[in-house]
Amino acid sequence: MSLSFVVLSLSSCTKVQSWWQARQEIEWRKDGMESALAEAKKTNRPLFVYWGAIWCPPCNVLKAKVFPDSDFKQAVSSFIPVYLDGDTESAQLWGEKLNASGYPTLMVLNSAGKEVVRLSTNVSATEIAEVLKDAYNVLSPVPELLREIKNGARKPGPEEWRLLSRYSWDQDPAFDELRAEWGESLWSLKEQIPESSGAEKARLGLVSLRLRLGEGLEKKKLSLAQKAEFLAWLEKLFQQEGLLPELVGELSGLAGSIHSGLFEEKEKRARLEFGQNYKRMMRNILQSPKVSWDMRLNALYPAIDLAQTDEKSFPLSDEEKQTVVDECEKALAAAAKKEQRVAVVSDVSYYLGEVGQPGRARDILKSEMEKGLNPYYMMSGLAYLENKAGNKQEALDWHKQAYQKAEGRATRIQWGGKYLKYLVEVKPEDKAGIMAELKSFYTDNLKTSDAFMGRNKRVLDKLRKSLVKWGEERKSGSELQALAKNQDQEHCSQQRVGFTETYLSSCKEYFKGF
Repeated sequence: MSLSFVVLSLSSCTKVQSWWQARQEIEWRKDGMESALAEAKKTNRPLFVYWGAIWCPPCNVLKAKVFPDSDFKQAVSSFIPVYLDGDTESAQLWGEKLNASGYPTLMVLNSAGKEVVRLSTNVSATEIAEVLKDAYNVLSPVPELLREIKNGARKPGPEEWRLLSRYSWDQDPAFDELRAEWGESLWSLKEQIPESSGAEKARLGLVSLRLRLGEGLEKKKLSLAQKAEFLAWLEKLFQQEGLLPELVGELSGLAGSIHSGLFEEKEKRARLEFGQNYKRMMRNILQSPKVSWDMRLNALYPAIDLAQTDEKSFPLSDEEKQTVVDECEKALAAAAKKEQRVAVVSDVSYYLGEVGQPGRARDILKSEMEKGLNPYYMMSGLAYLENKAGNKQEALDWHKQAYQKAEGRATRIQWGGKYLKYLVEVKPEDKAGIMAELKSFYTDNLKTSDAFMGRNKRVLDKLRKSLVKWGEERKSGSELQALAKNQDQEHCSQQRVGFTETYLSSCKEYFKGF
């Protein structure tokens, strides 16, 4: 047998194996992180962790667009894929351990359970698949990767550049502390990327810009020279029309931040010209066949973002409003699968409400709700529309119905917290009603062992803050403290099966805050 025949046979086998992997459904591990980590250590395989929720629109984009993709399925076959639904038992515990809070979070962990990368979802399925392959080959935490490249300890190649540009920096636990430093480093490093990797170079620049703009950076403001450098770079980028459709995910959320963060107050003319160019660029992107259904909807946002940031300078024209309506109707008509429809309906109802079509938005939400499409989420959308219209009582009614219909341990806490905060806001004088609803909420939702963990804890902390303020303003602090004492005795003062000391101490600490 000749060597060439052996090589050809092996190559054919590899292609057949890849084809078969791409055809197979992903066999998500749903038996918990402990089991998955044990297998990872035993087999020396890394883990791909998806943290999400049934109702979450971006999660449903992943389910509709990314997870069925053949490139993605082939890439993920090298990992132990773990699905952590936020409503399942111990999911919030692991969300806290992994520092995962926002849905969705996509993570790669090495076989020892150490985080390697958090993947941005603002890219295509193929691009996510590429990052998975890169993460498998590199298996170094991305912030460490950045530090090594910056210090000259690692020579970067295509894999490293993709990891840096497609990392979900804003989901990193150190984001608030290190975002400005990361942004500076990425901006200086992007010049090392060859022009042949134009999309990656541009994406890294946009990621750097996003890290340098926004709230919380008062002590690390950009200098006039840095602002000018960013603007000059953006002007050149906007001229690369063939490249822009690949960057919709990054471009769609930056318009308002650039308007507020890169121009001085006196630069009104330059700011106006830039904003108009930005909107024109996004309209042109909509004409590209490269833009996927979810990114087409994202491309509508900059015009709305600019109008919200500076309505006097960037009012929505009738033509722009009609473009939004037309794109929304097209997206709705094309959304046949449930997962796609959940994502589309959420975006469409928001956009229609922003362009003066709240009636159409209400009709869509009510229609989908009656069909059984995540009713409690649709009700929250209706509450948003009524609140925006100034119909506080109608909004409150929808919030209450949404909470009553909500399903899942973490989801019920989130929806209940939202309802109670709104009740306190719009009916602060209804002391008896607030206290009754609050007692019912705590009694019903603190029976789960992860009630004071992860997202649940953040919801409860925000609710308590709102209640304490209300108690001070309405002289109801003593009633709140009495309720807190009773709840402490009911939930925090006795050991129960499945409830740890951590739960009991967290519970006591929570009610002590009233």
